[in-house]
Amino acid sequence: MTTRNVFTRWCVLCGAALMLAACSRLAWWRDKPSGAETAPAEETAAVEVEREGHEAALRRVVGNRITSAPTTPGNHYGKLIRRKPYFYKEYVVYPEGADSFELLITETESRTAPYIANVKLRKLRFATRFHPKKEDARNDDSYLRDTGAETLTYEYRNGKWTLLGSFFRVEKTEENINDEWVPLEKEVLRTVVSEEERKGWFGRAWSRLSGRK
Repeated sequence: MTTRNVFTRWCVLCGAALMLAACSRLAWWRDKPSGAETAPAEETAAVEVEREGHEAALRRVVGNRITSAPTTPGNHYGKLIRRKPYFYKEYVVYPEGADSFELLITETESRTAPYIANVKLRKLRFATRFHPKKEDARNDDSYLRDTGAETLTYEYRNGKWTLLGSFFRVEKTEENINDEWVPLEKEVLRTVVSEEERKGWFGRAWSRLSGRK
């Protein structure tokens, strides 16, 4: 075999090796995007399944809260409450039932409380006026009715939803006169803390847990 033939044969072998290497590289790049796209999709699906489980658990918690409240007004439902230095009676009704509420779950950067949720629902609050003496409050059956929207704030911690607090925005206040609810025309000493103070407290709590300002 001549030197020329040996050189030609060597070139052919080198060319074949380069072609095989190129095909292998092309096949690797062709297959990789498919795998790269599948992994995030699977991760996203897993996160959605987890979120659905958390949401179902929270819906049960809220549903139990609603069903444990009276379904219709009744003065005998009122519970005596002390808010120093006063006493009063109060109870609530959720008029739209256990399935009528809005729910928003938000992920946080906290490992111990990875989710926080706001639940919005309609609410009727029946409360008497303030009384310095317990017996006066116990014997008072003249309730005022507040109608509005309540926001319940929950956090997911240690595998369960825990209520952080609530904010009730009153739209109207009525008093019962001759078995008819009519708008309250005069100012009275109320039984609850300032709504703006409540809003400020929960606003700070939400900012702390969610990292938002």
